[in-house]
Amino acid sequence: MVVIVCHKCSNSWDYTGEADRATCPECYVKVPVERTSLTDLRERVADLEEQIEWLEQLVEVNTIDISDVEEALMRRNYLNRDDLGYSKGRKDNN
Repeated sequence: MVVIVCHKCSNSWDYTGEADRATCPECYVKVPVERTSLTDLRERVADLEEQIEWLEQLVEVNTIDISDVEEALMRRNYLNRDDLGYSKGRKDNN
């Protein structure tokens, strides 16, 4: 069994099949099946919880800077360097 999280709708479910891709039961998009151990998943969750705590601390002391948020997102591959121009108003609308 593998826990799969849909990259489109964030739905998660237990997958017991053998295919390399599974269909999300909520939005029907094809999702790659990553054969990840429970230990790896726990490490990922712990890392994300640490980053959330860091961001919450920034918000609490009212010192949050968009570049800090972008840096955190880039570290986890949720944001590409090419995306940075959007938040800074530098991206061309072509």
